[in-house]
Amino acid sequence: MTPPPFFLGTVLLFWGWQVQTLAVAVCLAGIIESPQLVKTRFEFTAKDFNKFVDISIVLLAATVVTALTIDIHKALATLLKWLPLVLFPMVAAQEYASGKQIDTRSFFLATRRRLRQPVYETSKINISYLFSFACILASASANRIDPSFFYGLSFFSAWALWQTRPKRYRIFVWLLCFFIIPVSGFIFQHAIKETGIKVSRWAMQRFAAYYSTDPFKSHTAIGDIGELKFFNTIALRVSLEPLSNTDPFLLHRATYNRFSRNSWLSSAPFTRLEPQNNQTFWQINPKVPAQGSHPAVHKNLETNPLSRTMTIYSRPVRNKSVLSLPTGTLSIGQMEAGLCEKNKFQTVRAEDLPGLIISRVSYSDAVSFDALPQSSDLSIPENVQPGILRFTQLLNLENKTEPEILSIVKNHFSAHFTYSLDLKGRGDYKTALENFLFHTRSGHCEFYATATALILRQAGIPARYATGFIAHEYSPISRQIIVRNRDAHAWTKVFINGRWEDFDTTPSSFPEYDTRIAPPFWLTDLFSFIGFNLSRLRHETGKDLFETYGILLLLPLGVILFLRLRKAGQIKRLRPDRAVKKGPVTDIETDAVLELEAALAKAGHARQPSETRLNWAKRISPHLNVSPPVSELFQVLTLYNFHRFSREKLTPEQKAKLDLRLGLFLAAFKESTGKP
Repeated sequence: MTPPPFFLGTVLLFWGWQVQTLAVAVCLAGIIESPQLVKTRFEFTAKDFNKFVDISIVLLAATVVTALTIDIHKALATLLKWLPLVLFPMVAAQEYASGKQIDTRSFFLATRRRLRQPVYETSKINISYLFSFACILASASANRIDPSFFYGLSFFSAWALWQTRPKRYRIFVWLLCFFIIPVSGFIFQHAIKETGIKVSRWAMQRFAAYYSTDPFKSHTAIGDIGELKFFNTIALRVSLEPLSNTDPFLLHRATYNRFSRNSWLSSAPFTRLEPQNNQTFWQINPKVPAQGSHPAVHKNLETNPLSRTMTIYSRPVRNKSVLSLPTGTLSIGQMEAGLCEKNKFQTVRAEDLPGLIISRVSYSDAVSFDALPQSSDLSIPENVQPGILRFTQLLNLENKTEPEILSIVKNHFSAHFTYSLDLKGRGDYKTALENFLFHTRSGHCEFYATATALILRQAGIPARYATGFIAHEYSPISRQIIVRNRDAHAWTKVFINGRWEDFDTTPSSFPEYDTRIAPPFWLTDLFSFIGFNLSRLRHETGKDLFETYGILLLLPLGVILFLRLRKAGQIKRLRPDRAVKKGPVTDIETDAVLELEAALAKAGHARQPSETRLNWAKRISPHLNVSPPVSELFQVLTLYNFHRFSREKLTPEQKAKLDLRLGLFLAAFKESTGKP
């Protein structure tokens, strides 16, 4: 069935409005509706329609490749968005065809072989309504918040069904029925949406225990990190820019300030960050410290400029993640996220993340953005107070300066304690912490960080408990720092000299110990490396990556198109008698013409590289005063072009006359300029 006039054009304009490509839609609508004004039609055969179908196939393949290269998660939406443009060559050919129908054999390779069989029964269809449905489907991919799409869908449905309405009913009855159906559908769809939101919220509150069990948890207990120590799978990959130093460094995830019943807690609320650059850039902290901040923020800003960057690759858990970031993070770029938040302890979490998190982090360890100390940063629970007081008395920390206290605590743990993942419980002591300090003197990073924070608090120095990863393993294959799950680490943040600084008392040999307990397996690392590069190809949207891989993906499409055109007879080899023979350039080109150009260039009338000889002669003719006249130059250059570029060459006699005429003009020009 043929749609009513201007139906296709209006649908195209609606598609352009919804997906914000109105300029493209206007051009397509003008082409598709021009047959209403232009009466010229073409007698397309089935083979002719094959070419238009092939063009649509090539456009479809190019769209799929481009969508997969840019972002696999948005590949389907990208394909739907440009579906009308992919199908446009076919429907345009149909509109300009005499019968406004397409031979069905053009759509299938198997039936194209039967084109040579005249006895084969053919069938033709009009794809206008199929194309209109594709435009409506593409409009739905825009995901606009307003109900304009629903209104447009109802309007075009009424316009299309108007032709087939039953004649035995009055128009009013038909309009009333059609009005009831979309209104009922809109109300029902809205009710389903609201019910789904309420059910999801109830299920999350009832069953998920969301913020206490996933990476967004706001507390940690002694022993939890030890479980990760036995997994050597790669959790993060870090690209340093430039890669000049591979010394170990810390990546911070969360900070806690209250210790209770062997657990560190944090009740700091999160503040939502406003995105920039199409939801990919997040300003975590201000570039210039605000007035009134503590003096430590300004320390060494002149000697250590805020220009260091690193790119961190990680994977989310259920599309959410607590980010691992370096100290002094200023901003995060190239990270696609629906939501990003941080609290006053510089814990940053994000939601609605892709399968691979790409974070280009700008940072400087010369600044500190953590909240100033509070009373909770000096509090010690009553159940561990006696043991902590006894240990500080053992270290004799009274009447010592802050740097001296830090040095004594670090040296004591280094000389008298060892690192181990073999947890032996609390023994005869009231708490596991006392058992660690006075009996086993052995434990993993959580014990050292917890004991150090409480000891420093007892000595009057504000301290907090921090978790994250230690990055120390360099991969020469990927030229990146790889961070494994067993590199999960805990340390202490201490407020000294007016700023918060990282303070780690865990023995420095613990990375080697963890490697012996959970050694890496080369095959697992190889699969991880391959999977990472495939994910990076799908998710990274950088220009360099697309230019590197995009041409390799589009090249096979070009080869296929070339073979198809050659098979269809569009690309033909010249016959030997008509082929241009390869050889040295003609004597006209090497002698007279080039000599004439050189003489005119020497006189200040040089020909531009992209300028034809005839245009060049036209440009310089007002500046020449020679005999024979300039018209002679136009004539000889026209003959020269005919001889040089036409298949039919000049005869030897004509070629000799042309050479003579060029020589005469050259001699006349030299005589007029007075130069030999």
